[in-house]
Amino acid sequence: MTLTGHSLACQRSENLIFSEIDFSIEAGNICLVKGPNGSGKTTLLRLLAGFLKVEIGHLIYNNKDITNDREIRAEYFLYLGHQNALKNQLTVEDQISFWQVVSNNEYDFNNDPMEIHSILDKRLYECSEGQRRRIALTRLVIENKKFWLLDEPTVSLDTKN
Repeated sequence: MTLTGHSLACQRSENLIFSEIDFSIEAGNICLVKGPNGSGKTTLLRLLAGFLKVEIGHLIYNNKDITNDREIRAEYFLYLGHQNALKNQLTVEDQISFWQVVSNNEYDFNNDPMEIHSILDKRLYECSEGQRRRIALTRLVIENKKFWLLDEPTVSLDTKN
């Protein structure tokens, strides 16, 4: 499964955010987007996720043009922004349960790659930023999408995590 971008550009108002972005990546591989603050990294990820409309260029997924197909992107792509998108009043277990119901997939607490089993009863507002990030990352495992679009995925994580 290959995702390819051809001549992608993004403009907001009169400001050109980026232009002539070309890439090709296979599902399961890692592609690192680097650049200085304000260079359009988050904008590119949000564009790929379907939150922003592709005005210039094309997105191709498995030889099919998905430039204007947000449903395909929602089915195969998961965007996790630099904000964790958690409901503070929920317990960790409630948040995980919500994602499980929505995606119809289970989180494997026996494997528990995010090591959250010991904090399931905590309310999200009681968790440290590192714990909140790990909880947000469990969504990647639960939803099991082909492409993960991660904006600053290691923010607030310690070296072990």
